[in-house]
Amino acid sequence: MGGGVAQDKTTKMHSEISEAEAAETTDTTGQMREAMQDTDTGTVELMKWTPGTGKTYAAEAVAAEMAESGQATVFAMQSNERAEQEATAMLERFGYQAAIIKGRNDDNCTEYASAKVLGEGGHSVRNSLCLHCPGRQECIESGYLGQFDGYQSGRTKVAFMPAESAVELLKDNKGSATLGADVLVFDEDPTRIALQTHTLTVKQLDDINTSNDQVGAVIDLLSELVLSARNDGQVLNDWSPLKGRIESILKRFKRKGGQHAELAMDTERVLKEVTGQINDTSKNLMDTRPGSVARTEPRWLAEIVSELKRIILADEPINTCLVVTAERLVFRHPRTIRPQAKMVVLDAYGRAEIYQQVFKKEVRVHQHQIKPEMTVYHIPMNTSRTRLKDDRLGRWTSDKWRQVVKNKTSLFEFKKMVVFVDGKEMVKKAETAVDSLGLGDKVTVDYFHRGRGTNEYQDYDADVILGSAWPRSDAMVSETRALYRDNKYVSDEVDSGDKRRYKDSRLQQFKDSRQVGEIWQCIYRIRPATHLHPLGKKVVICTNFEIEGLTDQPEVKKLTNYAKSIEAEIRRSNLADWVGEYLSKYGYITLARGLSSKLAEIGGGSHVGRGFAEIAINNNTEDDSLISNLCTTSHSKGFSVSARTIKDDLKKIVNDGLIEAHRESVVLDGKTYPTVVYGSLDSFRADIEQARVVLAEQDQSLKKGFDVKPTIAAAEVEPLPFDPAVADKLEHYRISRDQWRKYTVGGTLAAVTFASLIGQVDDKVRTAVLKIPAPEIFSANLALKQVLSNRQSGLKMLNKWADNSPHI
Repeated sequence: MGGGVAQDKTTKMHSEISEAEAAETTDTTGQMREAMQDTDTGTVELMKWTPGTGKTYAAEAVAAEMAESGQATVFAMQSNERAEQEATAMLERFGYQAAIIKGRNDDNCTEYASAKVLGEGGHSVRNSLCLHCPGRQECIESGYLGQFDGYQSGRTKVAFMPAESAVELLKDNKGSATLGADVLVFDEDPTRIALQTHTLTVKQLDDINTSNDQVGAVIDLLSELVLSARNDGQVLNDWSPLKGRIESILKRFKRKGGQHAELAMDTERVLKEVTGQINDTSKNLMDTRPGSVARTEPRWLAEIVSELKRIILADEPINTCLVVTAERLVFRHPRTIRPQAKMVVLDAYGRAEIYQQVFKKEVRVHQHQIKPEMTVYHIPMNTSRTRLKDDRLGRWTSDKWRQVVKNKTSLFEFKKMVVFVDGKEMVKKAETAVDSLGLGDKVTVDYFHRGRGTNEYQDYDADVILGSAWPRSDAMVSETRALYRDNKYVSDEVDSGDKRRYKDSRLQQFKDSRQVGEIWQCIYRIRPATHLHPLGKKVVICTNFEIEGLTDQPEVKKLTNYAKSIEAEIRRSNLADWVGEYLSKYGYITLARGLSSKLAEIGGGSHVGRGFAEIAINNNTEDDSLISNLCTTSHSKGFSVSARTIKDDLKKIVNDGLIEAHRESVVLDGKTYPTVVYGSLDSFRADIEQARVVLAEQDQSLKKGFDVKPTIAAAEVEPLPFDPAVADKLEHYRISRDQWRKYTVGGTLAAVTFASLIGQVDDKVRTAVLKIPAPEIFSANLALKQVLSNRQSGLKMLNKWADNSPHI
């Protein structure tokens, strides 16, 4: 690693600063002045100040001071917009008019279409276009070049511009640079521009008009690499598989003859020559029309060819900059950041080790930390991008998004809240939930890695982190290897004791800078250390991992069972909907097992007892949907809640005023049955009266027929309570008659349900049921319903039961 060892001028971190120390006034402008006026350009100054404590403000103040003595400062910003915003702010704060230099665009360049394509191809826009541009005079007076006049003439000593422009314009080219500056200030993390990324699809490769056959053969090699990755579905993102695949393709090229065979037999020489030819084509580019440039070999193609040679010649693992997917080549390589200026970085969570690698210089750290005034809640829950995208039943459905947002917004009183999620797709899901709750005027949804450095949310009092900010592993590993291209090989092995940690410290540092650093940034977007609020600042962090220095602090409010409570709320909400639908159809429900069994015994096929049959848990039921659909959480399958839980849920629904409940004591056939009736008491009492009438009729019949002896035929023949076709299906699938005879209502309804369900599934499922000896009918119904809602899960359930047990 270049640049020596990082120095830290102040070492107090959040957890080490006492309240008294935090209250002390620190001369931040003095600290910034010391950093910006240091003349050692071999050391980069990293200003790790608490977000919102005025890093940019102090840097602008010092730049205005330095301008008075003739020293020039360039501010490298995240975008054209940020450059314009801060130049305006500097004028308002300090009365100093700075230059604003934006990248080429349709407004400041008459030949922007050509300039854009040239830039994308890595060609020199200045040499190929600007020097001979017919609109050059207009450009100097009022266009792109005109932006430089005030700064280059010395009328202003401060300029704001995008970071990419600053790096290229101040680059030291053999002792000279397009622009000069005494100090280059990076506002926020400059590692975003530390790597340049280029991509090429097979179509783009095919569309290139190659300058000669040698270049054409190398283009064919690159195309074959992409096609091979597409054919076997394997991403080539490491040295060993890349080298193996290249060598395999070159063996085939030997049989093709011509330039392909020459490339295969003298690979190093040909690749070297092709690199030079591509560079020459770029230097001598004559036709700058957009269509022509787009078909010309990109200048950076020469670097990809050099990378091919580097991969082939290596005898042991190296950090390759090339990745081959089924769609394209991806080439990442370090950008040269070599200005003739003192560099100062304003980054609250910058990591000295990574900046040393980016700048190839020593990094000196300056810290100014203020303890934030905020209440922190940590809710351990899996909020990975993969999990949040899963909208299957029991996972992150729209109902769950709604319940999660409802729970977070019910934790405390707040005026304005911002919720940070992973990516635009999650923003849509979260916004839909927010709008459904009528909270659109109080809650804003944003996503990670957007709007850094802005004060957009400084007056908000609540901040929710609903995501892990976990970077894509493949891209992260590729970026790290590209950043450490010429250093020791970066391994992507994970720690055996903690799969979230990489063994290679450089990869772990890079991951932390992207993930943990971004979470910290988002938390501080509401400025908890510098902007107080009457309701206090609150932060809710929803991750299944700890964040050092934040969630591991003793004052953090740990809500360890909160995820389960969300599941319970969703279950109760679904139960309330189901019960409401059932009551509208049947009038009432009762969970009294003894009473319901008695009603079933009395009622035969009537509606009497149906309330129990519909909602009973793990009992002979006609409809188990309450179990499989309403009471299954994302953490379990099948029967996941007990009868006790259902009763507790019903009690909660009653207390919330969603349904009625009545305590009733019923006497039937000389026995008393205490029960709770949910829904219409009148409907329940009507069924009880009907049952008493049936009992009286049965008693009367029994007395009349007491002396009549049944015939043999009467004893042996029992009429079926359903269609004979149902009985045939039960017999075919080896379901015993005793099952539905034992519980008249439940068994009868279950038999009819089974016949219906088995007719809706395919032959593979029916075969799976046939493999189960003497299946239990109610569990079979549950499995068949699972098949219809999730075929793979249901089949797995049937096959497992068939293999492991003689019964379901």
